[in-house]
Amino acid sequence: MSAKRQADAAEVSPIMDFRAQDDAWYSVRLRLDGDKLFVMYCDFPQETDEIYSVEGFANIESVEEFRKRFRPSSSQLQDKNCDAVVKGMMVCAANRLAVDDLRFFDAIVESVNPSIHALQEGDCRCKFELLWQYGPLKGKKTILGIEDVCLIKSQETVVNLTLEKFLDIVKEKLKAEDKRSEPKLGSCIFNLTQNSKPKTRYDSSPITNSASTSQIPCSSTLHKSKKPQLDSYRSMLHIRASKQEEISNNTARGRSSSESMIDNLEQDFDMGGQSLGKYQNFKKKITYFCRIDNLEKDLSPFTLKHFVQEHLGIPCLAIICPSISHEFCTRGFILLEEKHQADMLMDFLLNREYIIVSLKGRPWIIDDACFGIAEGVMPTYEAKPSNAEEELADQIKLVHKGTPEYEKAQELRSLHSEFLDHIHFRLLPRLLADEKKLMEQLDEK
Repeated sequence: MSAKRQADAAEVSPIMDFRAQDDAWYSVRLRLDGDKLFVMYCDFPQETDEIYSVEGFANIESVEEFRKRFRPSSSQLQDKNCDAVVKGMMVCAANRLAVDDLRFFDAIVESVNPSIHALQEGDCRCKFELLWQYGPLKGKKTILGIEDVCLIKSQETVVNLTLEKFLDIVKEKLKAEDKRSEPKLGSCIFNLTQNSKPKTRYDSSPITNSASTSQIPCSSTLHKSKKPQLDSYRSMLHIRASKQEEISNNTARGRSSSESMIDNLEQDFDMGGQSLGKYQNFKKKITYFCRIDNLEKDLSPFTLKHFVQEHLGIPCLAIICPSISHEFCTRGFILLEEKHQADMLMDFLLNREYIIVSLKGRPWIIDDACFGIAEGVMPTYEAKPSNAEEELADQIKLVHKGTPEYEKAQELRSLHSEFLDHIHFRLLPRLLADEKKLMEQLDEK
């Protein structure tokens, strides 16, 4: 690090991860100078630093896209914590492109080798099959060891004050100017020097200063990958998404079932007698959702969202339905904006190698019918609870196949599923039939 960089050390933020133009993650520090944000790559020359100007952001969408390129520093997977990595989980892994070119990209865990989950001479020999989401190996699979895998931390666990202050300045400017143009993130970057772009960077962007990969920082986000369609459920979801878009563009065909469902959601979560869609901070868009039954009544939306982000590293919104006193459980919804995120969530929640349960042992009830698509309201923000540390307690956990906890959870899940089936497929049809018969008798009179 140069003398100038050392002098500035006291003024910069703590280390965090940043996704550069090559989609790899690098350790950086941030420094705010007026209305400019300096992104300084750790262990790289000062010439590779990037400067982001407030003037370069066109709208709120560009601000949020920029925010997603930052996250807390990921941590190296340790021998004793190898069981924390499960199928469907998003991790940050090392990808050696050359002898002196090692970069870190996001990848999804496709499988974990259970036959060698043991410590030999103090070292873990676990192997993980990863599906790369970014970089030159995107879409391909690689088997790596524990030494090449980093765990992604939740976005909610760390708040970078320097970044937040810069984004607040940008938002205030946009609010004053009331811009409505499309995001132009690339225009907010300009070079410190004209010819400082290293030749080894994977990025070909002509306007962004990039860090050399001859030295590798600790790296380890909210991915924006597009996962391959692996089963018929994804195909069905894709078809439903296409039909939803078609219905949205042709209102003469009438309301779709998805639209009706989101209307029901608005009624379920209505507060103060007003539809959520009436608030200005809600915008109508296509949303992917998953319904989860048999949740603990005291589970908070923040805890549910944190659980998803902790295991998958994807942005989402969580909603917990209100319940009345005599109900023993409640249901919740996870809302997503992208189809590949819904694919990841489906893989994670429907994995047969484990069951998701509460700390008390109550299993989540989920099947393929719980996943759907709707056009409706989607909040643009969610308030974070003040007692965040208490909310982040281990209220949700995975119990793996072959353990006594798994067997108990499986029996409980079967019991609750049978109860729900009895209501939906026996009692409800009978109620509707009796109601129809009674209404017909009243009409005759």
